[in-house]
Amino acid sequence: MERLFVYGTLRPGHENAPILENIGGEWLPGWVHGTFYARGWGAAADFPGIVLDKQGPRVDGYLFISDKLAAHWADAG
Repeated sequence: MERLFVYGTLRPGHENAPILENIGGEWLPGWVHGTFYARGWGAAADFPGIVLDKQGPRVDGYLFISDKLAAHWADAG
């Protein structure tokens, strides 16, 4: 099983969620520690960023778990 932490538009209920939903898998609530950047060039294009930091604040999101993730990325490349 591969795992992907999702915190932006790929989350369930957001505009890019079908990209992962069509792969098939399980969604679990999750979080990481770091700094969430809702501004900047990425955020302006709807791609906010996170800089991971064990001492940083909690950033909520979802853990997407699927045995098809690696194959999906290989097919997309």
